Amino acid sequence: QNDLISAAHAVQGHEQQVSEIRTRLKALERLRIRKTAELRDGRVKFGRVLSAMERIAQFPPEALIAQPTKPADTVRTAILLRAALTHIEAQATTRYRNVSVRSAKHQRCWTASVGVWMR
Repeated sequence: QNDLISAAHAVQGHEQQVSEIRTRLKALERLRIRKTAELRDGRVKFGRVLSAMERIAQFPPEALIAQPTKPADTVRTAILLRAALTHIEAQATTRYRNVSVRSAKHQRCWTASVGVWMR
């Protein structure tokens, strides 16, 4: 009878661990969905900036002088694009780090859940 009680306690402990792991996995899945949406939005913004930079790159520097826009507007555009590019690069670095960390956490939770079931 003591063996049955010990086994029941062990099962309860494993069920508690499984429950905690499932809760963590659900939280990580919600976070993954949110981060995926953020990445998608970032891709759209990046696409717009890249498109603007490609349009500007089509003109050789000499042609920029002959553009119908004011020189001040051309300089302002270049400054804004440089600032945007710096910001986008910083965001890309941060997001890459976040994805790497989240992926490692997700992997640890998955490994732990498999380990509980394998016992």
